[in-house]
Amino acid sequence: MSIRTSILLVVSLAMVAGYVFFVQLKQTVEVPEEPPWFYSVDLSDMTRISVTDRGEEASFFFGTDARWHIDEPDGLPVGPDRWGGVALLLTGPRSRRLLDEQPTDLEPYGLHSPQVSVEVELMGEQTINVLLGLPTPDRENTYAQVEGFDQVFTIFSGWGETMVRLVADPPYPEWYYNIDPAEITLFELLTRENAVSMTRDSDGWHSNDVGQSAVNEAQIPSLLASFERPPQSVVAYNAVDQEQYGLNEPLFSLFVRTETPDEEGYAVISESRFTIGNPLEDGTGYYARTQRGEFPMPDVFSVDADWVEGILAVAADPPYLDDDA
Repeated sequence: MSIRTSILLVVSLAMVAGYVFFVQLKQTVEVPEEPPWFYSVDLSDMTRISVTDRGEEASFFFGTDARWHIDEPDGLPVGPDRWGGVALLLTGPRSRRLLDEQPTDLEPYGLHSPQVSVEVELMGEQTINVLLGLPTPDRENTYAQVEGFDQVFTIFSGWGETMVRLVADPPYPEWYYNIDPAEITLFELLTRENAVSMTRDSDGWHSNDVGQSAVNEAQIPSLLASFERPPQSVVAYNAVDQEQYGLNEPLFSLFVRTETPDEEGYAVISESRFTIGNPLEDGTGYYARTQRGEFPMPDVFSVDADWVEGILAVAADPPYLDDDA
């Protein structure tokens, strides 16, 4: 046999072997079946989202300004940092598996009287109500059902946790004044006439003057009440001209530092500055903006007039220790 014939035979055998291997691989490797969609809707069709957790409810509406709002169509806009992909998640979670086509008993799944429901309202007044039951034994998934349908699915537990958090911790916009006075450890109030700065430590409240003067403890409750969350509403998104709102020469600015314990008990320190400008034309409030970090937020909002006047009263009569105390 010649060398040329031998080479041809080797090449032919290699081709045959490769073909057989490819055919066998194609026959033996099966593409795993994708788990079914729990439900699926278009993002543009959603008009309202309501989440109920053990009787507590949070609702969100798609407004005429093409933004999602809290509680009502023209209410506070959601904060994009928190809202993020929530609406996208609600277009439909992919189930982990279809667990039971015709369940005879929903009690083992926690779906007999579910404590959590997520209702998605669509254009045309169509509604999908997702019922969430107990976690699976490994706690990686949750038993779920669409109201009106028998099938029980399992879906990723993180989906339900994200929805429930909307009730306990609403996705307020970043500029929103949501300070808990009990968590304030420092505030600096600067008006056109006065400046007040006070710090709370383990010994109580002290003014930040040269002598670190103690504070009249009897005045502390009324002082902290001045910093309760006021009524607020958005005035303008991405406002370029701050001068028309009087925010370039503000009525006052309020710097607040808070310490909030996290889940492990460690203090999370946050700092915010709120600047108050001109009064609204109807006198019910004042223009305001928020700064967190180096740059102010671009949105302008309004705060209640009584809240502004209460803080101005603090600056006019600082709660220092009485001379004769």
